Amino acid sequence: MKKLYFTFLFTLCIAFGFSKNNTDDIITELGKVRHHVDAGEASFNLEDLKYHSKKALLAIKTVKVTLDIEKCKKTFEVSVKISDLLDSALISEELVEGQRYLNTSKSLITKAFYEFEICSSIDHADLALNNLEQQQTQLKQQQLELERQAAQIKKQLEEQKQKEINLKKEAYINSNEKALQKTINAYNETLKACGCNQSITSINTNNLASNNNSIEQIKAFYIEKMLSISQVYQSKLSACKN
Repeated sequence: MKKLYFTFLFTLCIAFGFSKNNTDDIITELGKVRHHVDAGEASFNLEDLKYHSKKALLAIKTVKVTLDIEKCKKTFEVSVKISDLLDSALISEELVEGQRYLNTSKSLITKAFYEFEICSSIDHADLALNNLEQQQTQLKQQQLELERQAAQIKKQLEEQKQKEINLKKEAYINSNEKALQKTINAYNETLKACGCNQSITSINTNNLASNNNSIEQIKAFYIEKMLSISQVYQSKLSACKN
């Protein structure tokens, strides 16, 4: 269980690690865009403005390439608009015109940060949910395996218990058979000593005292058998007297 848990945590950390690195890259690049847009807008000459616009354009292109378009569609769309404005700033012929394009892009950069925060949060939530579902599935499978093992152990214990009961019955039957035979032999010796031309026949009762019966039933069987043999002995001894 612990091994499975730590494996899950390791996998989750790796997944979040890659996701976090990707997120950090995009945030860093958006930060570069904002920095160069601010610097370009504050420029006092067109050449400096275009320098910062070019740097900002390279950064926003990196953002567009790095983004997962399916999950961060709005961020991508905003990035495209920022890219278009930066392109316009680069071909501006007047400083004021270029500054206007850069100023317009500033609000879009803020929106890009906002949209990316939303989509990256959803991405992390989806990843966590997916890993949680996988973990739950693995735990259910492990629980089923534990239940199967528990049922198997229970069956083995029941079989072992029954085997012990059967051995106990077998030993009890053998002990009573010996005692029964010993009693019959003693009775026959007494009849012989008294000059009685009679004897008690030994009967194998193993099949009658079956393991299918309980200990109490087997005990009652041998007590009844002993009483019966005793009555036969007394009857034969009395007949011999006459």
